[in-house]
Amino acid sequence: MENNEHNKIEFTGERMINHPESLMYKVSLERYRFAANFVDGKDILDISCGSGYGSNYLAKMAKSVFGVDIDAGTVEYCKKKYIRNNLDFLCIEKDHKIESFENRFDVVVSLETIEHIKEYEYFLKNLKLYLKENGLLILSTPNNFRKINPPENRFHAYEFDILELYEIVKKLFPSHAISLHGQCQTNVRRSEAARKQISLRKAMQYIIKKIYDFDKKHLDTFKRLEHLKIYQYLSKIQGTFEGDISICKINETEDFFNPLISVFVISKEKTVIW
Repeated sequence: MENNEHNKIEFTGERMINHPESLMYKVSLERYRFAANFVDGKDILDISCGSGYGSNYLAKMAKSVFGVDIDAGTVEYCKKKYIRNNLDFLCIEKDHKIESFENRFDVVVSLETIEHIKEYEYFLKNLKLYLKENGLLILSTPNNFRKINPPENRFHAYEFDILELYEIVKKLFPSHAISLHGQCQTNVRRSEAARKQISLRKAMQYIIKKIYDFDKKHLDTFKRLEHLKIYQYLSKIQGTFEGDISICKINETEDFFNPLISVFVISKEKTVIW
């Protein structure tokens, strides 16, 4: 149940809030809808739950949901806004193992979290400990196919290329099946992203991005041109997606189109059906 009598939290540009008209929110919610395919009747940990809308969504199907976050104010907001018998929220310490969570959850959901953590291998090992014997981990993070580190996003410690993180996960979960997915397909193929030389397209992307960033900060004129074909063409040059927020399966051995978001399903099962 959603309680509308609650305190508001500030939108920083990073911690998502429930704003149904926002494309950023819709993209984020779609990842929780994907995760919902695996939670029916199970005990769920939503780690770094943010403003809680995703934990609340999963609680509609799950046996229980535990949403955790490092920000005390955000956790209090969640407790007041989302009230269900099978839903609870807890404030935790960053980069800290929670012993009471060990071997407790059927599914651990970690969406857009690992890029904030410097000791990411320690973080993944803890998530593995929180899972029951045959538990399942759903992990998502921005796909750094342009190999830009340190990240442009000031909230991020490190951003992973989709196959880079795939190899890290394989090492830490050697006995697990890993299903690789992507959200928001770009117009950049895997082979193109791997090229080291600077292309004309990349130079144009850089220039256009700078123009867009300046306009958004100071003028906001492009907002009025979204219906024009030239605006849509420039958006394609940037490597953005065309509004398709769905999540699709990726074969890591192919020359696939890079997604904006990498989504991993990690399970003890031989095959993950979705």
